[in-house]
Amino acid sequence: MLLTRCSTPVAPWYIVPADDKPFRDWAVSRLLLETLRAINPRVPMPKLNVPSLVQQLPPVD
Repeated sequence: MLLTRCSTPVAPWYIVPADDKPFRDWAVSRLLLETLRAINPRVPMPKLNVPSLVQQLPPVD
């Protein structure tokens, strides 16, 4: 009953057995990998002009 009320399509809950650590680790990593592939995250581009800022740094002695 708890899982059916708390698990939603945008925030699903998963039952992962914890008595076998290698299998637990594999299962969690698979869930994470599938989720990351589904949402396709991208690193945001910086809004700063990084090369210009680097040129403004004082020289290193």
